[in-house]
Amino acid sequence: MSDTSQTGQTIAKQVPAAESGSLTVSPGAAGTIEKMKLRVYTGAENTLRLRPQIKSNGSFQDLLDYAGKSYVDGDDDVWSWELGEPIEADEELVIRYENRDGSNAHNFRATFSVDHLGGVERAVSAVKGILPGVGN
Repeated sequence: MSDTSQTGQTIAKQVPAAESGSLTVSPGAAGTIEKMKLRVYTGAENTLRLRPQIKSNGSFQDLLDYAGKSYVDGDDDVWSWELGEPIEADEELVIRYENRDGSNAHNFRATFSVDHLGGVERAVSAVKGILPGVGN
């Protein structure tokens, strides 16, 4: 039996031509963003930019630096990152998007895996499992 409580949060959208904006999702509870997967579907030809962030108290923190950029663009591409980034229950996962194509809509999907027993609690769980008498 696992001592972790992981959830998956997904954000997906068809972004109309020349539109920009953002989509947010709550982590549900405090934890650690373990993994982030981004997909830009066929046809975008590097015109759809995605910028994953954490929103906290009205300010934004970038979740990645990809090839010197704070955004990802592509065409029929899938990326996956191991993050280990802490997130609080009152913060939000955000994808800012910008479609630089003035004629066509483009699609993306972002999935975040959040471990709600992240950090110290996860390490304590591991120690309890291997050292007799610890945590009993």
